[in-house]
Amino acid sequence: MSEGGETAFPRAEGFGDPADGYDFCKHAPLRVKPERGTAILWYLLTPDGLSDANSLHGACPAGAQEKWAANYWVWNKPTAAALKGRCVFSVKTII
Repeated sequence: MSEGGETAFPRAEGFGDPADGYDFCKHAPLRVKPERGTAILWYLLTPDGLSDANSLHGACPAGAQEKWAANYWVWNKPTAAALKGRCVFSVKTII
């Protein structure tokens, strides 16, 4: 992707809450450019299992191009849904 499509992290590097109307795609201190065949990984929790506000992120417009994304959630401990047998995992390889 030549332009656009980044994943932006507006609270990276210790920045606070973005204000209303804040354009994180232009001003976020960390923007990860998509590159075919690669992936990025970040944690949404702190080591003690609490939500990490600094993991706030968003997708920037891809412009005239196409951007594909996939999520793979990894839990540090079993979730309530998994413990009750309601969680089914399926992995597909797309070529």
